Amino acid sequence: MASKMVITTGDLKNGYEIIGPVFYSINSNGIFKNPLGQLVEKYVAERDSRKEAFNITKQPEWEALLSAALDGKNNLDKAYYISVMELKAKAISLGADAIIGLQYTIEHPTPSFDHLQMSITGTAVKFIEK
Repeated sequence: MASKMVITTGDLKNGYEIIGPVFYSINSNGIFKNPLGQLVEKYVAERDSRKEAFNITKQPEWEALLSAALDGKNNLDKAYYISVMELKAKAISLGADAIIGLQYTIEHPTPSFDHLQMSITGTAVKFIEK
């Protein structure tokens, strides 16, 4: 799971330089290969392989929220927290310290709400040292 970084829907008071936009999209469509289901399995296995997972109070905030969502039945929660973690990983790979302007969209392509499509975007930034 990605390391700790600042994520906000707004702006920051800290000085920063913009690295660029980051984007992640996930869906729960597919009979045999469900991308959301595959990522849930990946994150559950990763969580369960770490000792810290058994003490939720020692986890970084987003990992604790993700851990709780993984144990629930709500696919929307799972999709949101997994998307944030995947977006963080992309931002970290670009050398970012934070993601600002976080926004997401959700679509239900079927009337039954069995399937969902979530897209999440933000701006990766690097803090400027004073």
